[in-house]
Amino acid sequence: MQKFLITDLTLYGKEHVCIGMINMQTLECIRPLNPKSTSNPKFFSMSYINRHNITLGSIVTIEGRLENMFTNPPHTEDYFVHGDISIIEKKNIKDSLHILDKILYQNVQQGFGNIPNMRCLPHDGNIPNHSIITLKVPSEQISLLYQFDKIKVKWSYDFGKSAHIPFQDIRISSVNIEQLNERIHKFQYTYLRLGLTRLYRSPDGRYGYWTQINTLVTSNG
Repeated sequence: MQKFLITDLTLYGKEHVCIGMINMQTLECIRPLNPKSTSNPKFFSMSYINRHNITLGSIVTIEGRLENMFTNPPHTEDYFVHGDISIIEKKNIKDSLHILDKILYQNVQQGFGNIPNMRCLPHDGNIPNHSIITLKVPSEQISLLYQFDKIKVKWSYDFGKSAHIPFQDIRISSVNIEQLNERIHKFQYTYLRLGLTRLYRSPDGRYGYWTQINTLVTSNG
């Protein structure tokens, strides 16, 4: 039986969730999609997540089969789930940091290449063969803020540069930003699950794959 670690539960609109999970044997990252979904892409509904009690850090299996969709890069993690995602064990994501440690990238450039201002990877640039990476950064580089009524992560990097990146984890729909920042800064390190959106053209004309932070996990080790 294949076991998967739930690493990402990313809000998509108001009613759907993009799931990310790691095959605990092969360390392959998988984005399970629901062929019956009404969303585009075919993400699972929030009601499905709640009904099956899927939480970050849970160990799950697939009752049925996975079908590789062979999506063009960068979203090569896309798989249809013909069946159900079933919980094997409820755990906290911090119980599985040893899994995240095995898939770390040293920096964004190693994982995704050059992304101007850390926000938009141009559609006609060098497209990586994956759309989710794991980084481990000093927690002092990270803080949450509200910008245009959305929660974003201010990430300070490369000696003075910074970026405001949307934070889409379903756990932070209602949160006290100041208290959460205090909690983050009590820890030495923060794991970032950094993802790329589907193609999107911004109001100012930039067209490409946009960065978003799916998950933050703090650690002292």
